Amino acid sequence: MIDIERSEKFDFTYLPTVSRPTKQNLDANEVGIGRANNVLRHIFDLPMKEEEVLSAAKSGKGDLARAEAGMKRTPKPKLPKHISVSELQKRFDPAKTVILTCGNPWSMADIEETAKRNKIRYEMEEW
Repeated sequence: MIDIERSEKFDFTYLPTVSRPTKQNLDANEVGIGRANNVLRHIFDLPMKEEEVLSAAKSGKGDLARAEAGMKRTPKPKLPKHISVSELQKRFDPAKTVILTCGNPWSMADIEETAKRNKIRYEMEEW
């Protein structure tokens, strides 16, 4: 993926992230931090999914203890150092953008919702 991005043959950005970062990941310039759905939310200046769940639980819509525990174990999103949020936002032209993902169904559903909110095409790779 990095080679495809570096070739610049077409407009492509690869955002490698880890959802359970180690000290080594935290120090790495080329790797971002956070669950994929929260990284995408971060790009669109939205709260993390867990923040929304916690807010709902505080207003009586959900299990507050579970929501608080979810917030404690969820890392705040951070992009790889060579990628800026503002540059990504400029590149997200809904007519020319596809968000391609694979992974946990809960996260993928949230990514699809974020894509829909921003009128961006969403594709999920099913293995």
